[in-house]
Amino acid sequence: MNEVSPISNSTPAAYTSHTHAAPAKSATAAPQRRNDQANFSVVAQMLSRISQLPDVRQDVIDRVRQEIQAGTYVTPDKIEAAIDGLAEDLA
Repeated sequence: MNEVSPISNSTPAAYTSHTHAAPAKSATAAPQRRNDQANFSVVAQMLSRISQLPDVRQDVIDRVRQEIQAGTYVTPDKIEAAIDGLAEDLA
């Protein structure tokens, strides 16, 4: 059994190391492996994905907002391109 020194005893002799011999392993016994596992919360997974997003192009956002406010964002060319893209997706 290990000896326990009182807390108030702070002499170096009170801190002795006790070593125990490891039990002998059988040569025929296979080492047992544990499967380590890590679980990440949904929030941690989302934060990981967010860090992989490209940088925000604020200049494009500002331009599109101005075009929407001015009523010039939706043009016949853009509508035609959207229809063509939708038709390709449905084909």
